[in-house]
Amino acid sequence: MEILRSKSVAALLLGCTLLGCASTSLTSYRDPAFADTRFGKVAVLATGVQLDERIALENRMVGALRNKRVTAEAVMRLVPPTRSIGDDALSAALLDDGYDAILTVQRVEAGSKIEPSWSQMLGGSSASATAEHLYASFDASLIDLRTRQVAWMASARTGGSEYAGVSDLIASFADNTAEALENKQLLAQRP
Repeated sequence: MEILRSKSVAALLLGCTLLGCASTSLTSYRDPAFADTRFGKVAVLATGVQLDERIALENRMVGALRNKRVTAEAVMRLVPPTRSIGDDALSAALLDDGYDAILTVQRVEAGSKIEPSWSQMLGGSSASATAEHLYASFDASLIDLRTRQVAWMASARTGGSEYAGVSDLIASFADNTAEALENKQLLAQRP
């Protein structure tokens, strides 16, 4: 029985390394004033990242929200990034278009650290085998467009296996954020 369990754990670890797994730790807070509020049409705005990561982050977050049956769209698709628009004008445009919330996401930290490789942890022969592991930290806020108040906020730290890339970190963060919003009952789902 113990051998079978060890083989299952080893298979899980091997699958995770080959697939580039990432995991996210998320801490969030919902403003009590929004206890009965559900948002059904959400715009997603990523800041603090370069253009390629903004595109990836907004699109992945939109996909995660749509998987929760919420209407969502990237701000970049609504307002091209080549145009300068103030917060007031953006809020007014989104309200006019039927959006009730904007989810702002900001990457606050990113980097990598050197840790033992999977082969070393699984009994490999090289005691000095190490690998680079990427990580990123994000802050997110769900803002009610009508009142312009923060209904929900979160801080997240995402780390990956030695085979995880930036896209794996973004996917883990987006999926966990959408899950947290659903668990806090902030999302009004389409039928």
